[in-house]
Amino acid sequence: MLDGFIYITSKIKHAPKWRKLAEEGWPLCCSWIFMDLDPEDSNQMSQAWEQMIDDCKRSRILIIYREEGEQLKGGLIEIGAVLGNGGRIFLVGAMPDLIEGNRNFLI
Repeated sequence: MLDGFIYITSKIKHAPKWRKLAEEGWPLCCSWIFMDLDPEDSNQMSQAWEQMIDDCKRSRILIIYREEGEQLKGGLIEIGAVLGNGGRIFLVGAMPDLIEGNRNFLI
């Protein structure tokens, strides 16, 4: 179990950035950043999703990180898990499709 309360969702390729933050002492609660995940392995991802949802349920803050050209997929599930537990959502990066015309997305 991680002691943190911040969950970060992004593409798997960004995990090294979040591991570095965890190593620096940030209170992260996203165990996926320490997993060697293969998005093509459905069995592995199914098991990982169970842990990720548990992490989200314990988190108070969700940071959604997305770079230009990336699609938000699994992050939508994580948003629901954090919001369902009364957490707050923050967007970081390229998200014009999420914020255009929606000034109230930061909850």
